[in-house]
Amino acid sequence: MGKAVDEFRIIENDENIFDLDGEYVIPLYQRAFAWEEKQLFQLVEDLNDIPAGGRYYIGSLVVSKSDNKYEVVDGQQRLTSLFLLLSCLGEELKCTLSFACRDKSNYTLKKIHELIDEGKGNYDIERIETGIHQGIRILMQKIKEDGIDESELLEKLRHVIIYRIEVPEHTDLNRYFEIMNTRGEQLEQHDILKAKLMSYIKSDKDKLVFAKIWEACSDMTGYVQMHFDKNSREWIFGYEWGGLPSDKWSDYKELANNASEEGNEFRIIDIIDQDFEVHYSDVVDDGNNRVRFESIIEFPYFLLHSIRVFVDVQGISNKHDDALLNELLDDKKLLSNFADVVKDGIWRGKYINDEQNREQFSKRFIMALLRYRQLLRRRAQRLRQLLTRSA
Repeated sequence: MGKAVDEFRIIENDENIFDLDGEYVIPLYQRAFAWEEKQLFQLVEDLNDIPAGGRYYIGSLVVSKSDNKYEVVDGQQRLTSLFLLLSCLGEELKCTLSFACRDKSNYTLKKIHELIDEGKGNYDIERIETGIHQGIRILMQKIKEDGIDESELLEKLRHVIIYRIEVPEHTDLNRYFEIMNTRGEQLEQHDILKAKLMSYIKSDKDKLVFAKIWEACSDMTGYVQMHFDKNSREWIFGYEWGGLPSDKWSDYKELANNASEEGNEFRIIDIIDQDFEVHYSDVVDDGNNRVRFESIIEFPYFLLHSIRVFVDVQGISNKHDDALLNELLDDKKLLSNFADVVKDGIWRGKYINDEQNREQFSKRFIMALLRYRQLLRRRAQRLRQLLTRSA
């Protein structure tokens, strides 16, 4: 095992940080690449402002090492941005950055130079991950609009230092996430909760199923069905996409075999087919006008409501004979609410905190969450119809 903390220059001699001693893997419980114009512009501006001969510390990269792979615990947005920036500056990088179980993201990184070349290469647009693609466009726009000398920026990157901090073996990564969150870092409480619940699940395929359902439920900007691919929508929600999802884990196994990361897109080959038809699940008012979905609740509060409904429906009691959850909804106590249920809950005569029961709790809750999201959609449709008729 190497040093606990390693200091690297982004570029040193003829190598960069992606040429060094291992592969960086973004785990499934982490969010996909999400930096937008504000963060990427700031990154380029900070780097471009480095004085001649100066040193710039870009922060730390926290990793958990296994064999020759580094699981990125913290700093993945910064690391991915550096990969994109170096590529935009013409560097040929080794394929040492990857996303666990995100085929679109990995395919996009492999095709990055074709995308930088504005589509002159050979790639399948349907397999391109939009967040990474947008990041490339933003960086190229910034470089061109500001007239940045690419060779000068590469030279400045030789003075940029990043620390790679390797956590000790057997570190409780979930506890680490909590500590980082209290310091106001990028992780939100629901991100930490996702990682916690996934940590209770043993199988990688089951973790992937959990993650796909969670991502679909967490996007409150549209109907939950639209966050799955078309085929998945039909067998989860029925042909008309209006049914209540199953509460049997085995019915979701197919999600692990579906590599799609985005569910609201159509393939060009489908669109040009003469029988192509778009199925809408939007509300239709009395004037036959479609009304878009707008959520009345943010995801953290939806989780707070959901765990209370789940505890009640499942008959989960407190081993101390007190109320398991307070009636007051406080998004700052999202993690502690779930921690209390796991620590003190008795479910079907057994302690949830036993290892096997924690896994079943996670699986049952994520299926319930999907069902609650569908019920929320139905309620929103009904409420809007009533409001429209009374207007």
